[in-house]
Amino acid sequence: MKKTLYFLAGILAIVACTKEQVPESVEEVPESVVDDALIHELFVSISDLTDEDAPSPDSELKAAISENDGSFSWTAGDEIAVKNSDNTVYKFVATGSGKSTRFTYTGTMTGTPTSVVFPYSADATTSIPTSLTGPKACLAAEGIRMTGTISNNAVTLSYPNAFLKLSFGNVPAFASKLVFDGNVNDVTVSLSLSERGEVVAYIPVDPSTTSFTVTIEDDNNNVILTRSSNKTFTAGNLKKLKTINVTGIVFTFNDSLNQVDEARFFESTGNATDWNEKKYISLNLLSGGVVKWCILPDNLGWSMACLQMWKNNNYVNATDCIYLYRDFTFTIPSAGGLVTNYRTYYYLKSSNSQTYWGNTTKVHIKVAGEYVGEETMTKIGDYLFCFDNSEDNYGKSMSYRFHNGNNWYFLGGDDYWTYTLNREYQYDFYG
Repeated sequence: MKKTLYFLAGILAIVACTKEQVPESVEEVPESVVDDALIHELFVSISDLTDEDAPSPDSELKAAISENDGSFSWTAGDEIAVKNSDNTVYKFVATGSGKSTRFTYTGTMTGTPTSVVFPYSADATTSIPTSLTGPKACLAAEGIRMTGTISNNAVTLSYPNAFLKLSFGNVPAFASKLVFDGNVNDVTVSLSLSERGEVVAYIPVDPSTTSFTVTIEDDNNNVILTRSSNKTFTAGNLKKLKTINVTGIVFTFNDSLNQVDEARFFESTGNATDWNEKKYISLNLLSGGVVKWCILPDNLGWSMACLQMWKNNNYVNATDCIYLYRDFTFTIPSAGGLVTNYRTYYYLKSSNSQTYWGNTTKVHIKVAGEYVGEETMTKIGDYLFCFDNSEDNYGKSMSYRFHNGNNWYFLGGDDYWTYTLNREYQYDFYG
């Protein structure tokens, strides 16, 4: 099967006459003879899939659903199973492509054709798949299931299952699978993300389903997000659920020496830590045995945090301050410490046009007292800029001065702003 932007249309005619017979109507298509073998021909039509949220019949999906309500069409070589009245099963193969195409079986047949199943199976039966490769696999040959009953030499294939569209936002890149656990059928969908982002998945659902739970998990069966619902389903219908976001800040830790198993967060002002405002989170381990992760909830109301790492309830290391504006990836080195691309933040606001900071984009940097060059800062909010430092400079003395759009500004005359790079800082300037 291949995906297109349309659904199948056509008429199924089945042939049961001998090569000497002459058809008397369009429903009686003669069999062909190739090297003394009979060729039986079929043509196919398929019911439209109905979008339950469609405002009008015009909005029915003429598709096996894609991002744009697209569909699939036949590809030469596709196979369907035709079951006859004597329970014999014959494999018909597509000879062309498109919305409607010709299927053929070459050879003798017994019994009278009664039903059709896609995809082909030797016993002409079909069941909902239990595993799918990718969030849209249920829309392609791997996941599509169709059946139909032949009447008057024609058949219209329809879906024996319903479809469920699930949307998730801010899913971490280490998410490996989506697991649908229904009270009737279960489906596992593999995921592959290059960065944190959206997952839109389509699940084949048994129409008798009344309740289900969906989880997004990593490759070691750790749950990232879960949701449960009670719903009713109709075969051939698509049901869509509202988008759910994975909330909070994602922390990943490269811990090749297995030095930590818990992250402890405390609210910080940048200069002081409130040890009473805390959140302890056990780390989840990915299957490779090195990378661990946790998610800090975003409902704590914190803007900064002190992060401590523990193992077996024993303190290991810490960083005094991180700004909770983004996700973090840390490395746990054998020499101790918490290594990442710590940011330097600058809040630059001025009521004086001579020291106007609106166009600030550049920063001069010294490492261990040696000038290393000029870098571009990123504006992340009103008057707020940041610079991502290299992990290679972790633990070194860093010095900065920055540009106001016209001239270089020297903090304290010709001095740079200097600190040790083992945490994040913000410098607030009001000109």
